[in-house]
Amino acid sequence: GALGEGRSVVELGCGQALVSMVVAEAFPGVTRVVATDGCDDVLLAAQGNVERNIVAAATRVQLARLRWGNAADAEAVRKLNDGKAFDVVLGADVTYMEEHDLFVDAILDLCHEGTEVWISHEPRRHPTEGLVARL
Repeated sequence: GALGEGRSVVELGCGQALVSMVVAEAFPGVTRVVATDGCDDVLLAAQGNVERNIVAAATRVQLARLRWGNAADAEAVRKLNDGKAFDVVLGADVTYMEEHDLFVDAILDLCHEGTEVWISHEPRRHPTEGLVARL
């Protein structure tokens, strides 16, 4: 399956890294989980959250800055996966903004042709037709 043995996972816009922590705990066969966010302060808080809440799996969750649309950040994130694209891209509560092009570009920067992309969406004030069309 998508979250099976030897798979690599990247989370976009991780916030407190809850999704990444759940993946690391619930799917021990996943080789690597990288939780990303564009805000250094958020990543610092997420690191503390990971260290306090998933002691046994904390070494499998890495955190990295990823500013969507920043090629150097995307390359640094891929380096955490031995320079390769990820098998699974996750995003939870990341479609609230009006502009989605950089978000889609970030997904594409981290994918290979077999990558599964799972995005959860909470309907808000901004339409997502453009996002759906690009995906």
